[in-house]
Amino acid sequence: MTVFITVIVGVLIFSISQYVLEFVIKPRIRVNNSYMILSQKFLLYQSKITNYNLSQEQVKEIRSASTEILAITYSYWFTFNKKEKKEALSLNQS
Repeated sequence: MTVFITVIVGVLIFSISQYVLEFVIKPRIRVNNSYMILSQKFLLYQSKITNYNLSQEQVKEIRSASTEILAITYSYWFTFNKKEKKEALSLNQS
């Protein structure tokens, strides 16, 4: 009986850890990577942004990076709180 309980508890702990990994940790990593890409785009085009000299392709790249952040935060609705979603939305609208 003790072996059975040990196995059930082990499977339960493994299942919970996989749930946390897939629905809490991985979305956070994806958002952080998206923030990194957006930051890289801003730094790459910094001089063009300040001189109002961006091409349409560069604007699309920046908008795509910010839209990815918005998509991730809204696709995992239970992982991100309202403040984080609001920040992602305001980032995408600017």
